[in-house]
Amino acid sequence: MNTDLYEQFVTLKDSGKKADAKEVLDLFIASFQTPEGIRDWVFRFLESGDYGHRIRHEIYEKLVYPVLLNGYLENDVCSIEWLAKTFSNLVCLKSRHKLLEDKCPFTLYREAFTLGPNKENKAYVLNQLIRWFQFAEHEWPDYLIWGTDDTIEEYEDLLNEVDFARSLDDQNEHEYFLFQFEAKVNEYIRRLQEHT
Repeated sequence: MNTDLYEQFVTLKDSGKKADAKEVLDLFIASFQTPEGIRDWVFRFLESGDYGHRIRHEIYEKLVYPVLLNGYLENDVCSIEWLAKTFSNLVCLKSRHKLLEDKCPFTLYREAFTLGPNKENKAYVLNQLIRWFQFAEHEWPDYLIWGTDDTIEEYEDLLNEVDFARSLDDQNEHEYFLFQFEAKVNEYIRRLQEHT
């Protein structure tokens, strides 16, 4: 790997010389000799955050994605979290691995949490669940919005999600919200039962 080529690419890109930057980037990508070298560079690159909002597509497609996909297939928590963090790049790929076709950041973070709970993936999953619960109740007391068919089974699944969120909330920051939301879900299930 020739890191000087990457520096040249950045300089050319920043100075607006797109064609030259692309040519140097292609040389940089071709300069990698081993999968280990690519993996080491990719994780240093990702941790640096020097790529802005989105990673240049050639870098993502030819270097980052293959490393993260391999990590995903090996159940590597760090790789799964980075797939979630780089989701704006992931969805732009022309062809994704079949296992990743229907994934969203929440699903990826939840998979990472299941494999290796840590502070980051735990916080993401909990916060996303709370946001979804808040959305679900925004038409209350008329109704709750969850699932696609408005069935008792969907709302029983929602109660399981509330229990899961409660298990993540070890500081009890959302205790009151979860208590009152659970009561609304139970009330809504009773309403559905009355109409069946």
